[in-house]
Amino acid sequence: MKIARVVEVFTGYTGNWLMVKGFDFVLYPFVIYKLGLVYGGIVMSLLSFIVCLLTLWFYDWSKRDWLGIEVVKRLREYQGESRFKKWTATILRRGHWVALILLSLKFDPFIATIYLRQSSFDGMSKRDWKNFLSSWIIGNLYWALACFGGVQALVWAWRRMVESGWAARSARTATHWKRWCTEDSSRLFRTRRKNRLAESSESVYEITA
Repeated sequence: MKIARVVEVFTGYTGNWLMVKGFDFVLYPFVIYKLGLVYGGIVMSLLSFIVCLLTLWFYDWSKRDWLGIEVVKRLREYQGESRFKKWTATILRRGHWVALILLSLKFDPFIATIYLRQSSFDGMSKRDWKNFLSSWIIGNLYWALACFGGVQALVWAWRRMVESGWAARSARTATHWKRWCTEDSSRLFRTRRKNRLAESSESVYEITA
């Protein structure tokens, strides 16, 4: 049973991690680059809302803690003797808004809402909707600005390289290399042809002799 539980959490966490990384580090910057900060941010915020809400509904429908979040939530109420678990519980109980902001910046509205809600697999209460919408606004505002800054930095760096002639030098180097390879191949072909002609001449001479 424990092995099955470990496999379930590992599979769920890995799948969610791949989806989040692809969304945040591939799709989000690409859309920001193509549409700009305002329109790109709006498009990706709406898409984020849909994806996180669907994931949340699936999480409740499955009634399976395939991310291990419910285990972490129970640590907030720990009253045992373990110092580490007591320290963890203290950090987790530090404050609702502190946790909301940190979770929104670090993860996404789905993770933030699941962690902060008081029940498990019971749907969304008014408090949960408030957490979800707050996390959605905080997270997308932060990530849109971060992606826009990163995209602008990359564009600036690329333009600087082009202006400094890096691209031109690279193109010239590639052209010279291609030309050298072509000429070398031609020389090698001519040398082999001469050798074959010489061998043919020798063979003819030997037969005649």
